[in-house]
Amino acid sequence: TRPAWRGVVYASASEFFFASMLLVGFPLRHSLKTDSPLCDAQGFALTIFSMLTNGFLLFIAFQLLALVRRREIPSWRSELVWFFFFVATATAIAAVPLWDVGGCKYARNASGWCHLSSNPRWGRIALAYVPQWLIIAFILALYVAVWWNVRCGPFASQRKNVLLPLHDAET
Repeated sequence: TRPAWRGVVYASASEFFFASMLLVGFPLRHSLKTDSPLCDAQGFALTIFSMLTNGFLLFIAFQLLALVRRREIPSWRSELVWFFFFVATATAIAAVPLWDVGGCKYARNASGWCHLSSNPRWGRIALAYVPQWLIIAFILALYVAVWWNVRCGPFASQRKNVLLPLHDAET
């Protein structure tokens, strides 16, 4: 099986559902009130799909590194582990504001959509910014590892005819 393309499908589906939640909420944006079940549902969905999209992009980066480093794509079992890990993590993070932990909750913003409230500030930082920036940092590290493996790794000499640097055009 080839799970790498499924990572693209997962990320695309997650982004589709994220956009759908924005579109569904558009006509209701003026009637959404903080502490309403509708606001909580929209905030939960926007948070979970945002997290899942970035998690699946991280999955794609790991697949790319495995392909470059070992010339194989990991098995479907590892894909299932990744999938359930991201779904469980995103669900747990998105559910915290539903329980109103430490005053952290979903609130309607000025544009009308419900998302993590900015008060308390730690809630938005811990539940939105830290996980997203960690994923971005991991993806960046994986792409650096992919670049290193392509340019300097064990298979670099076999790829020289495919990946010539721009300044070596005359060879």
